[in-house]
Amino acid sequence: MKRTGRLCLIEDAGVIAPATAVVMAVLIGMVGMVTDTSVWFAQRRQLQGVTDAAALAAAPYAANLQMARAKAVSVLTSNGLDPTALLAVQTGSYCPDIATTVNNRFHPGGCLGAATTTDTAVQISTTIDSPLFLSKMSISGNRRIETSATAARVNQAGLEAGSGVASLNGGVANALLSALTGGSIALSAVQYDGLLKTKLDALTFFDALATKLNLTAGTYSNVLDSNIGVGDLIGAQIAALGQQQQTADVVAAIAGLTLIKGQIPGNQQVALGKLFDLGLWADTPVGGSASSSALHAGLNLWQLTTFSLQLANGNNFATIPASSIGVPGVVSIKIAATAIEPPVRGYFAFGPEGISVHTAQVRLKLDLDVLNLVPQIGLGVKVPLYVEVGSGDARVDTISCSGAPATDAKVGVTAHGGVANIYIGAPTDDAMRNFSAPVAASAITPVQILNIGLPGILTLSSTVAKAHVAIGSTTGPGTALTFVQPTGSVVQPVPPSTKGIIGRPAFNGVAASPAVWARAISTGFTSNLLGGLAETLEAKVCTASLLNLCLLPITLTGAGVGPLFNVLDPVLSGLDSVLDGLLQTLGVQLGYVDVSVTGVRCGLPVLVS
Repeated sequence: MKRTGRLCLIEDAGVIAPATAVVMAVLIGMVGMVTDTSVWFAQRRQLQGVTDAAALAAAPYAANLQMARAKAVSVLTSNGLDPTALLAVQTGSYCPDIATTVNNRFHPGGCLGAATTTDTAVQISTTIDSPLFLSKMSISGNRRIETSATAARVNQAGLEAGSGVASLNGGVANALLSALTGGSIALSAVQYDGLLKTKLDALTFFDALATKLNLTAGTYSNVLDSNIGVGDLIGAQIAALGQQQQTADVVAAIAGLTLIKGQIPGNQQVALGKLFDLGLWADTPVGGSASSSALHAGLNLWQLTTFSLQLANGNNFATIPASSIGVPGVVSIKIAATAIEPPVRGYFAFGPEGISVHTAQVRLKLDLDVLNLVPQIGLGVKVPLYVEVGSGDARVDTISCSGAPATDAKVGVTAHGGVANIYIGAPTDDAMRNFSAPVAASAITPVQILNIGLPGILTLSSTVAKAHVAIGSTTGPGTALTFVQPTGSVVQPVPPSTKGIIGRPAFNGVAASPAVWARAISTGFTSNLLGGLAETLEAKVCTASLLNLCLLPITLTGAGVGPLFNVLDPVLSGLDSVLDGLLQTLGVQLGYVDVSVTGVRCGLPVLVS
């Protein structure tokens, strides 16, 4: 029995030895695969890091494929890789569409519907061989490692359209502010100048708004979704200005804002989303003004204040009492102004290429008392004017940044001036109350501007008149405006040209740099705004009537109207500057639009996939 046991043990040992050899071979193979796989993953991680770095280095040069490739190769070689490791370099645009996955947001041909095809992103592909060690016994050759990375540089700018080079009648400006607030405002020339010249850092202002709204967390989109009292909005301007260097203009602006705020009897609400378009910054956490990468773009205080007051006023007409405006032949002028509707987008916009701003559509009614039609009897006439101004717009097409953005950044803008229709006549009540459509020419009724005799019994001479002139045109591709960084002293040309200078507000101890406005003029625009009205004057003159029955009717046009034309032509021409200045107070311009780039930020490259 003992011998049989020994034989079994010997037989078992003979079985275990081959099995052990097989197991050892499998274990060695597994160790080899694990080792080589670990090496492969380590090399892939290393290559991915180098590829990411190459994409980040190439992104600032996305507009130049050769430069982008050179920067990518430089990063690869400095990390010990051969230039042949670079499989491909492709430039294009990063399109942050939430409907697509992150990996599908790079488009070589530009984003769908984008205003420009300027490349802002780079996609890099790299490859290397991963050598095999212990796995060579079962696998021949090397394994390939391929990685890719996409980096984008999102350049941003601040855009503003409106008053531009304002040169307003101080009395009219104060009267309009008084009408909008319901108070009595008398800004001094120094205060008014301070409001015109001072730019407020946008994100600093939004942080001040968040404080007024008691928003201690959240993003700027939460601020935009809020309504705020117009008095609190002006208070936020004052608080933000307190953080800037207290120059003479800033001190004067604070005094002017304090005066305006004190004259607001209520605290009508303003929808902040109708004033601003923050673009990419809408998702930035409140407090973003302190970030070193923040976009520092300015807000014109005068426009911010008047636009806010207009929004708070709604569609109500702000009536300016009769006052002398210094136009020869005019005794007084009564003005009623309202915004037909706020712009479909914000008055101020901040973000990448494609952002746009629009001015409001405005209606004005002006009642003129004109003297000396018949000097012998001191007879004057009353001339009602109606003005309807369409919105102007501006859009950022390109933001070009290269190696030295502080000196070579450039912003391209396309703008259209607002068109206008000006009438002598009175719009019907129904047309005036309809804010959903412009007032048609057929809704303008002729008005009696002269009646000599006994009304209703005997008329020696009666004149009913109507006139219409259109200013500007919506046809045409728009005007291309170019804005560059300042070099040397900054001077605003008057009138503005199609070339402007990028501005910068004061922030974190950095001094402000004034922007230079550029101007887009509508097709068919003429500098003689009102003078053409007299030439289109159509008058129905009744030289004699009895009991409201005209005995001798005559229809005259233009210069054929005689004394009436001779009186109205110089008066209407003299009103050009007054009307233009009044509209500038409202942030609107006849036949043209002034555009300002209030800041630019050349984005730091970021990995997007």
